Amino acid sequence: LGTIATHAINPALLPGINYNAARDFAPVILLGSISNVLLVGANQPYKTVQDVVAAAKANPDTIAFGSAGQGTSQHLSGEVFKQLTGAHLTHVPYRGSAPAIQDLIGGQIPSSFETALVALPYVKSGKVRALAVTSAKRTEVMPDVPTMQEAGVAGFDVSSWQGIYAPANTPPAVVDRLNKAIAAIIAKPEVDAKMKGLGLAYTPNTPAEFNAFQTGEQAKWAKIIADGKLRPQ
Repeated sequence: LGTIATHAINPALLPGINYNAARDFAPVILLGSISNVLLVGANQPYKTVQDVVAAAKANPDTIAFGSAGQGTSQHLSGEVFKQLTGAHLTHVPYRGSAPAIQDLIGGQIPSSFETALVALPYVKSGKVRALAVTSAKRTEVMPDVPTMQEAGVAGFDVSSWQGIYAPANTPPAVVDRLNKAIAAIIAKPEVDAKMKGLGLAYTPNTPAEFNAFQTGEQAKWAKIIADGKLRPQ
Protein backbone atom coordinates (compact mmCIF):
# COMPACT_ATOMS: atom_id res chain seq x y z
CA LEU A 1 0.00 0.00 0.00
CA GLY A 2 1.46 3.35 -1.03
CA THR A 3 0.23 6.87 -0.48
CA ILE A 4 0.71 10.44 -1.65
CA ALA A 5 3.34 10.75 1.10
CA THR A 6 5.37 7.63 0.27
CA HIS A 7 5.24 7.97 -3.51
CA ALA A 8 4.95 11.69 -4.29
CA ILE A 9 5.82 13.98 -1.37
CA ASN A 10 8.61 12.19 0.50
CA PRO A 11 10.76 11.53 -2.59
CA ALA A 12 11.02 15.30 -3.09
CA LEU A 13 11.03 16.36 0.56
CA LEU A 14 13.45 13.74 1.91
CA PRO A 15 16.56 13.57 -0.32
CA GLY A 16 18.09 10.75 1.72
CA ILE A 17 15.14 8.41 1.35
CA ASN A 18 16.32 4.82 0.78
CA TYR A 19 14.01 3.89 -2.10
CA ASN A 20 13.14 5.25 -5.51
CA ALA A 21 9.39 5.70 -5.77
CA ALA A 22 9.47 5.83 -9.57
CA ARG A 23 11.69 2.78 -10.16
CA ASP A 24 11.30 0.38 -7.24
CA PHE A 25 7.57 -0.31 -7.58
CA ALA A 26 5.09 -1.48 -10.21
CA PRO A 27 1.84 0.52 -9.87
CA VAL A 28 -1.15 -1.84 -9.76
CA ILE A 29 -4.24 0.22 -9.01
CA LEU A 30 -5.18 3.61 -7.56
CA LEU A 31 -7.62 2.83 -4.76
CA GLY A 32 -8.96 6.32 -4.38
CA SER A 33 -8.45 9.84 -3.12
CA ILE A 34 -9.84 11.88 -0.26
CA SER A 35 -9.97 15.62 0.10
CA ASN A 36 -8.44 17.67 2.86
CA VAL A 37 -10.31 20.60 4.36
CA LEU A 38 -9.36 23.97 5.83
CA LEU A 39 -10.71 24.18 9.36
CA VAL A 40 -10.92 27.04 11.83
CA GLY A 41 -11.87 26.89 15.48
CA ALA A 42 -15.47 27.67 16.36
CA ASN A 43 -14.25 30.64 18.41
CA GLN A 44 -12.35 32.18 15.50
CA PRO A 45 -13.74 35.16 13.55
CA TYR A 46 -13.07 33.67 10.11
CA LYS A 47 -16.20 32.72 8.21
CA THR A 48 -14.71 32.29 4.73
CA VAL A 49 -11.42 31.42 3.07
CA GLN A 50 -11.01 35.01 2.01
CA ASP A 51 -11.32 36.11 5.65
CA VAL A 52 -8.26 33.98 6.44
CA VAL A 53 -6.36 35.30 3.42
CA ALA A 54 -7.11 38.93 4.29
CA ALA A 55 -6.09 38.49 7.93
CA ALA A 56 -2.88 36.67 7.01
CA LYS A 57 -1.91 39.37 4.52
CA ALA A 58 -2.69 42.14 6.98
CA ASN A 59 -0.66 40.46 9.74
CA PRO A 60 1.98 38.25 8.08
CA ASP A 61 3.11 35.13 9.96
CA THR A 62 0.77 35.74 12.90
CA ILE A 63 -1.80 33.11 11.89
CA ALA A 64 -0.81 29.49 12.35
CA PHE A 65 -2.12 26.38 10.68
CA GLY A 66 -1.75 22.95 12.19
CA SER A 67 -1.22 19.65 10.40
CA ALA A 68 -0.81 15.97 11.18
CA GLY A 69 2.92 16.34 10.66
CA GLN A 70 5.75 17.52 8.46
CA GLY A 71 5.43 16.25 4.91
CA THR A 72 1.84 15.05 5.22
CA SER A 73 -0.77 15.96 2.64
CA GLN A 74 -2.34 18.21 5.27
CA HIS A 75 0.92 20.12 5.67
CA LEU A 76 1.42 20.40 1.94
CA SER A 77 -2.18 21.58 1.49
CA GLY A 78 -1.23 24.52 3.68
CA GLU A 79 1.90 25.19 1.66
CA VAL A 80 -0.12 25.19 -1.58
CA PHE A 81 -2.59 27.56 0.08
CA LYS A 82 0.26 29.93 0.95
CA GLN A 83 1.71 29.81 -2.56
CA LEU A 84 -1.59 30.35 -4.37
CA THR A 85 -2.95 33.10 -2.10
CA GLY A 86 0.20 34.88 -0.96
CA ALA A 87 -1.04 34.51 2.61
CA HIS A 88 1.78 34.26 5.14
CA LEU A 89 0.77 31.48 7.52
CA THR A 90 3.01 29.68 10.01
CA HIS A 91 3.03 25.88 9.94
CA VAL A 92 2.71 24.01 13.24
CA PRO A 93 3.36 20.28 12.72
CA TYR A 94 1.84 17.82 15.17
CA ARG A 95 2.43 14.13 15.72
CA GLY A 96 -0.82 13.05 14.14
CA SER A 97 -4.27 14.43 13.53
CA ALA A 98 -5.68 13.95 17.04
CA PRO A 99 -3.46 16.48 18.87
CA ALA A 100 -3.83 18.99 16.03
CA ILE A 101 -7.62 18.79 16.18
CA GLN A 102 -7.63 19.07 19.97
CA ASP A 103 -5.45 22.19 19.90
CA LEU A 104 -7.69 23.66 17.20
CA ILE A 105 -10.77 23.04 19.37
CA GLY A 106 -8.96 24.42 22.43
CA GLY A 107 -7.90 27.61 20.66
CA GLN A 108 -4.14 26.97 20.77
CA ILE A 109 -4.08 27.27 16.97
CA PRO A 110 -6.62 29.18 14.86
CA SER A 111 -6.66 26.96 11.78
CA SER A 112 -5.70 23.54 10.48
CA PHE A 113 -5.76 21.39 7.38
CA GLU A 114 -7.17 17.91 7.94
CA THR A 115 -8.63 15.07 5.94
CA ALA A 116 -12.36 15.53 5.44
CA LEU A 117 -13.19 12.18 7.04
CA VAL A 118 -11.25 12.91 10.25
CA ALA A 119 -12.70 16.42 10.44
CA LEU A 120 -16.32 15.42 9.80
CA PRO A 121 -17.47 14.59 13.37
CA TYR A 122 -15.94 17.80 14.74
CA VAL A 123 -17.60 19.86 12.01
CA LYS A 124 -20.96 18.18 12.66
CA SER A 125 -20.66 18.86 16.39
CA GLY A 126 -19.89 22.54 15.78
CA LYS A 127 -16.50 22.37 17.48
CA VAL A 128 -14.76 23.54 14.29
CA ARG A 129 -15.85 25.18 11.04
CA ALA A 130 -15.01 23.85 7.59
CA LEU A 131 -14.26 26.69 5.18
CA ALA A 132 -13.30 24.79 2.01
CA VAL A 133 -12.18 21.40 0.76
CA THR A 134 -8.92 21.14 -1.15
CA SER A 135 -10.05 18.88 -4.00
CA ALA A 136 -11.14 20.19 -7.40
CA LYS A 137 -14.65 18.84 -6.80
CA ARG A 138 -16.78 18.81 -3.68
CA THR A 139 -16.50 15.69 -1.58
CA GLU A 140 -19.40 13.37 -0.75
CA VAL A 141 -18.26 13.48 2.87
CA MET A 142 -18.95 17.25 3.06
CA PRO A 143 -21.18 18.08 0.09
CA ASP A 144 -22.18 21.49 1.46
CA VAL A 145 -18.60 22.73 1.87
CA PRO A 146 -17.23 24.65 -1.16
CA THR A 147 -13.98 23.81 -2.90
CA MET A 148 -11.01 26.12 -2.61
CA GLN A 149 -11.57 27.09 -6.23
CA GLU A 150 -15.20 27.99 -5.48
CA ALA A 151 -13.92 29.99 -2.52
CA GLY A 152 -11.73 32.09 -4.82
CA VAL A 153 -8.39 30.23 -4.82
CA ALA A 154 -7.88 29.41 -8.49
CA GLY A 155 -5.94 26.29 -9.39
CA PHE A 156 -6.19 24.64 -5.97
CA ASP A 157 -6.44 20.86 -6.31
CA VAL A 158 -4.96 18.69 -3.57
CA SER A 159 -6.19 15.26 -2.52
CA SER A 160 -4.59 12.56 -0.43
CA TRP A 161 -4.52 9.23 -2.26
CA GLN A 162 -3.75 5.55 -1.75
CA GLY A 163 -2.74 2.83 -4.18
CA ILE A 164 -1.57 -0.77 -4.40
CA TYR A 165 1.91 -1.56 -5.72
CA ALA A 166 3.85 -4.68 -6.61
CA PRO A 167 7.65 -4.99 -6.62
CA ALA A 168 9.47 -3.54 -9.61
CA ASN A 169 9.91 -5.99 -12.51
CA THR A 170 6.73 -7.89 -11.64
CA PRO A 171 5.57 -9.35 -15.00
CA PRO A 172 2.97 -7.08 -16.65
CA ALA A 173 0.55 -9.99 -16.94
CA VAL A 174 0.65 -10.45 -13.16
CA VAL A 175 0.15 -6.72 -12.55
CA ASP A 176 -2.84 -6.71 -14.92
CA ARG A 177 -4.33 -9.75 -13.19
CA LEU A 178 -3.97 -8.07 -9.79
CA ASN A 179 -5.53 -4.88 -11.14
CA LYS A 180 -8.59 -6.71 -12.47
CA ALA A 181 -8.99 -8.79 -9.29
CA ILE A 182 -8.83 -5.75 -6.99
CA ALA A 183 -11.17 -3.78 -9.26
CA ALA A 184 -13.69 -6.63 -9.04
CA ILE A 185 -13.51 -6.54 -5.25
CA ILE A 186 -14.00 -2.77 -5.17
CA ALA A 187 -17.06 -3.16 -7.41
CA LYS A 188 -18.82 -5.31 -4.80
CA PRO A 189 -21.65 -3.23 -3.26
CA GLU A 190 -20.50 -3.77 0.33
CA VAL A 191 -16.90 -2.77 -0.49
CA ASP A 192 -18.04 0.22 -2.55
CA ALA A 193 -20.20 1.38 0.36
CA LYS A 194 -17.36 0.94 2.85
CA MET A 195 -14.93 2.92 0.70
CA LYS A 196 -17.42 5.74 0.21
CA GLY A 197 -17.98 5.74 3.95
CA LEU A 198 -14.25 6.29 4.36
CA GLY A 199 -14.43 9.22 1.96
CA LEU A 200 -12.44 7.45 -0.76
CA ALA A 201 -13.38 8.55 -4.28
CA TYR A 202 -12.53 5.67 -6.63
CA THR A 203 -12.48 5.74 -10.42
CA PRO A 204 -11.63 2.54 -12.35
CA ASN A 205 -8.05 2.70 -13.63
CA THR A 206 -5.44 0.55 -15.32
CA PRO A 207 -1.84 0.12 -14.16
CA ALA A 208 -0.74 2.45 -16.98
CA GLU A 209 -3.23 5.10 -15.91
CA PHE A 210 -2.12 4.81 -12.28
CA ASN A 211 1.50 5.11 -13.35
CA ALA A 212 0.73 8.26 -15.36
CA PHE A 213 -1.16 9.71 -12.40
CA GLN A 214 1.74 8.98 -10.07
CA THR A 215 4.26 10.53 -12.45
CA GLY A 216 2.18 13.70 -12.59
CA GLU A 217 1.89 13.81 -8.79
CA GLN A 218 5.64 13.38 -8.35
CA ALA A 219 6.35 16.28 -10.71
CA LYS A 220 3.67 18.43 -9.08
CA TRP A 221 4.96 17.98 -5.54
CA ALA A 222 8.61 18.30 -6.52
CA LYS A 223 7.79 21.77 -7.90
CA ILE A 224 5.69 22.80 -4.90
CA ILE A 225 8.39 21.69 -2.47
CA ALA A 226 11.12 23.43 -4.48
CA ASP A 227 9.11 26.64 -4.90
CA GLY A 228 8.32 26.71 -1.19
CA LYS A 229 11.94 25.96 -0.27
CA LEU A 230 10.64 23.28 2.08
CA ARG A 231 13.10 21.25 4.10
CA PRO A 232 12.68 18.34 6.54
CA GLN A 233 12.24 19.45 10.15
